Amino acid sequence: MKKVIIMQTLLAILLAVSFASALDSEKIYFLNLEYNQDSLKLLDVSVISGYPILSNDSSLPYKLELLSINQEVLHQGYFDVPNKIFAPPPLGPGEKSGVIELKNINFSISLPYNKNGYAIRITKDQKVLLTVDISKYMMYCGDG
Repeated sequence: MKKVIIMQTLLAILLAVSFASALDSEKIYFLNLEYNQDSLKLLDVSVISGYPILSNDSSLPYKLELLSINQEVLHQGYFDVPNKIFAPPPLGPGEKSGVIELKNINFSISLPYNKNGYAIRITKDQKVLLTVDISKYMMYCGDG
């Protein structure tokens, strides 16, 4: 009887650990960027645990590609710069409302980690705005 209780307890612990690890976030590239009147500048890049926040909606103006050392696209996604503030509705006649567009803003974007990731390229209208070297995060030896 004591062995059965011990086995049930161990099984319950094993199931709880398995379930908890399934809820864990994944590794991602986390980029902090500065937007300044249609140009982008890298502030910081790191690999952390989290969830990617990149869209598959190709109608968004910015395209981000994760590239291998051979320039193969490992992952791609789309985003827009969050530089618009929507003003509240006017409280009286003669007051204005609308969208305020910021010329300069810092924001973050994340995408799934890939051990073969070598660079991140951001384009808009087929023009390369930024290329980020992420080779220090690679796990690639080159000999297969």
